[in-house]
Amino acid sequence: MSQRLSQGGRRFVRGLMILLMVSGLPGCTVKLFYGQADWLIPWYVDRQLDISGEQKDALKQMVSRQLYWHRDTQVLGYISTLDAWQQFFSVPFSKEELVSLNQQTQTHLDVFVRHLLPDLCDFLYSLSPKQRLSIYALIKKSNQAFYEQYLAEGVDLDRVRFSDSREAVLSWFGSVSKSQEAAILRLSLTYQPTELETLKNRKRSLSHLKQILASSSDKENKTIALRSLLLSPREHWSQGYKRRFDYNAEVTKVLIEQMLKSASPRQQDHMMRRLAKWQKSFRAISKEGTY
Repeated sequence: MSQRLSQGGRRFVRGLMILLMVSGLPGCTVKLFYGQADWLIPWYVDRQLDISGEQKDALKQMVSRQLYWHRDTQVLGYISTLDAWQQFFSVPFSKEELVSLNQQTQTHLDVFVRHLLPDLCDFLYSLSPKQRLSIYALIKKSNQAFYEQYLAEGVDLDRVRFSDSREAVLSWFGSVSKSQEAAILRLSLTYQPTELETLKNRKRSLSHLKQILASSSDKENKTIALRSLLLSPREHWSQGYKRRFDYNAEVTKVLIEQMLKSASPRQQDHMMRRLAKWQKSFRAISKEGTY
């Protein structure tokens, strides 16, 4: 999904919102994306970076290899976790139970990213200086979009945070009541400011990426540095930012808990149907032949 509850709550919700390779896709399109990823991803990368035929072939092989591993070892786990979410929504729950199930979902994402990282590093190493500049330009474009959404002159951050939170709830519930809107507004006003330092961290990460790829270090040392950059971003954060980030994550947990507990039967049905569509798609994927 494009809108987020808050910067501080991003990690908490992304496990449920992303579900690995199908970030933001409705359940009915998960299978379509999955079945076409081995050509769609190289096509998209080629449009952005103008990669060579050899690079495109290597990327196709990488994507196919990742899809084979993903379907062979991960998809059944997703089906089980989606089933757990459906059962979870059908009975009273505590915040602790919500956090535990979300962590179970988050683990799927962590496993996927760690498995993808070696192939991602190999692809980055294969890029020419010109292609790397295109990568940097794309990241700068993303950073500029972040700036314009959250930090540009005239932006009302309270309104933006409320809008982000409301849109996130709306995407899961299909509708939002007046009392739920009031609760969203009340909690969104308690978020601590992180946007400026978030942008600084993003720019710092881009600088680190440039240094790593331009370094004369051997492949092993470069991979270690990239692993730290991509998998352990908190290591590069200030203590104050960590505290604000974690505080905002706690606010987001409270918001999610309140929204779920206040969900009407119609809203619960909307959530269940969305989860069921994903589950149906993953079941179909798990029954298909291998690549």
